[in-house]
Amino acid sequence: MTEKNHCLQFVLFLLISFAMLFCPAALRAETAAKPAEPVWTIPEYGQKAYETVTAAMDAYDPTAETAPDISATAAVIMEVKSGRLIYEFHPDGLRYPASMTKLMTLLVVLDAVEAGQVSYDDAVVFSEEAVAEEGSKTGYKAGATDTLGHCLEMMIVFSANDAAYALAEHVSGSISAFAALMNDKAAELGMTGTHFVNANGLHDDNHHSTARDIATLSRYCIGIPEVMRIASMESTTMPDGKVIYNTNKLLFWCDGTDGLKTGTTLLAGHCLTATAEREGMRLVAVTMGSASDYGHYIDAMKLLEYGFANYTTNTVVTAGEDFGKVDVLYGKEGQDTLVAAADIVVPVKKGEAVEPQIDAEILGDVEGPAAAGIDAGDVIVSINGEEVGRTDLITAEDIHKRSVVQWLKDFFAALINEV
Repeated sequence: MTEKNHCLQFVLFLLISFAMLFCPAALRAETAAKPAEPVWTIPEYGQKAYETVTAAMDAYDPTAETAPDISATAAVIMEVKSGRLIYEFHPDGLRYPASMTKLMTLLVVLDAVEAGQVSYDDAVVFSEEAVAEEGSKTGYKAGATDTLGHCLEMMIVFSANDAAYALAEHVSGSISAFAALMNDKAAELGMTGTHFVNANGLHDDNHHSTARDIATLSRYCIGIPEVMRIASMESTTMPDGKVIYNTNKLLFWCDGTDGLKTGTTLLAGHCLTATAEREGMRLVAVTMGSASDYGHYIDAMKLLEYGFANYTTNTVVTAGEDFGKVDVLYGKEGQDTLVAAADIVVPVKKGEAVEPQIDAEILGDVEGPAAAGIDAGDVIVSINGEEVGRTDLITAEDIHKRSVVQWLKDFFAALINEV
């Protein structure tokens, strides 16, 4: 080998060494400087949906005093603390809830977990009937198993119909038995316009609900941390290892949104129940029956923005607030103080003067001995004759056992008064 070739090899060695030493650092620096890619640019998530919703919201003024025009056939906005509807459009008309049904499925399964009947680590079997369900599915074949916990996530995040079916069979043995539990829970929550036939919301003429009922269901769900953990998940992993993003795009597009559930079938149209919290006020917006592909996102986002722009909350009764005395029977103390058990919060339209009427309804005397906290009635708040809030009236102090001496004194005092 000539001296010239040796020189060329040496120079090439130096160049390679230099590249290995410095280029990785440069690449790392370039990667670190590059901003994170927005979620909506991920192909699986939907650029078209984002652009459509953004265009609609850019043309919308949420500060307008009148409620927005929407494409849904039924909709409500509920303030969560009070449960009061601050906007309603056909709130009690029967509609098909589609996959919003799965919120009730989730509740019934969680009840079974709490009761010790099933656990998150249970192996849930996907039956032939489960994998035959239409629509969004996990891709499992008949006989496959997955943990109950992961099935819940796939059911809510991806809206997997086969997972909902498999969970229902695992908890109750059959869909009809599980649907009975769903209807019992609906009755418990006061969902008077609701009847469930299945666990996933696929169409059945007798499977129906209302916008008001879905808001009531959503309000209850918000109080359960495990429901909100799953409903706020941005993504989950499917059996094939693919990451799937939550069907509720408002988690990414609407400030403060952390739930709850989408739903779509041919006859139900596009539906969504969405909740968001800003500056201490939490709202639920329910839209049902939109005919356009992204109408449920636009409708729900408009309603949430309208609610936050036009309403605020006013605490009219404070927990522990004194509401006078109640007579005590069979206790050392002759009377006990009655206080409100919880705050009563009323949503009020900004700029409106509201004069709430506050009434205390006392059931009657309380009996001792007993610890503080006896339910002795209700505090009721009304505006223009409409009840907008209620909480229990409870005793503030312990009632102690009367001594024999006190019993005798009271007995003779009563005897003398009768003479």
